[in-house]
Amino acid sequence: MRLYGSLNFYGPFGKLSLIMRGIDPRFTLGDIALQRDELIRKLKLSGAYERNRLLDIALVPLRVGVVTSGSSAAWADFKNQISSSELGFQLTLLDVVVQGDQAVGAVTRAIETLGQRDDLDVIVVIRGGGSKSELSTFDDEKIALAIANSPLPVLTGIGHEIDTSVADEVAFERHKTPTACAVSLINRVKNFVTETETVWDAVARVATQKLSDSHKNVNNLTREISIHTRTAVDRAGERLTGRVERLLRRAPQIVLDAVTRTDNLETRIRLLDPKNVLARGWSITRTADGRVIRSTTDVSADEKITTVVADGSISSTVN
Repeated sequence: MRLYGSLNFYGPFGKLSLIMRGIDPRFTLGDIALQRDELIRKLKLSGAYERNRLLDIALVPLRVGVVTSGSSAAWADFKNQISSSELGFQLTLLDVVVQGDQAVGAVTRAIETLGQRDDLDVIVVIRGGGSKSELSTFDDEKIALAIANSPLPVLTGIGHEIDTSVADEVAFERHKTPTACAVSLINRVKNFVTETETVWDAVARVATQKLSDSHKNVNNLTREISIHTRTAVDRAGERLTGRVERLLRRAPQIVLDAVTRTDNLETRIRLLDPKNVLARGWSITRTADGRVIRSTTDVSADEKITTVVADGSISSTVN
């Protein structure tokens, strides 16, 4: 580290002191850049560098988890931009410190916590601009791995236009400022709404055209049906008239045939009447419980049976 100041020598005591007036952290930024490049190379070799970018983001990412300081201008800018869109965003803030000794652990835990929730579509990590040493928090490997391994897409908006952190490198989508990050989310939702409206407009146009075509077809069919119906009715009337005339001519013969069939049926019924069958010398023998005996195996010795003849019945016992 490079310090700015002046030396002061106090003769009576032989004391030499340094009066510091400033610090130049840029003196060590070469080492920081080397460490950053080495971390990016390591992330690429392990596959973590592209991991979060390979995730699918929700078509309408309205449920947003935000990792930043709740008292920062970054949070105020992001929230105001989202609110001004008048879209149905739901913001969940995890208030963390974004610089200092506690920042890396706080940001890492916040990303991991939000990643386990099932009521979010996307995670946003934002902070305002600052010096390179202040923004170096987001060059830490722990934060980079938390973003890379997050099951939810992570969007970043860290620093100003010229700042790019390792967190930006591994994020699903990086933006230069918190406001730009908010605009990106808003545009995603608006684009979906626009595309949806375009689709529905197309559907409405097609439906209207189909309805118009169907109306024309119905009118044409109605005319054709009316014409065909009149023709069909006329033809049916002619056929009916012809059939009535044929029926009238054939009616006497039909009645005579019916009478003849009835007489024949009556004769057959009389012949099959049990009384007539018995009168011709036949008989019917039954057991005591009324079963008709058709074979010698239907009775047993000493069983009482009844034989019905034309003029009465005869009771007997089987020997």
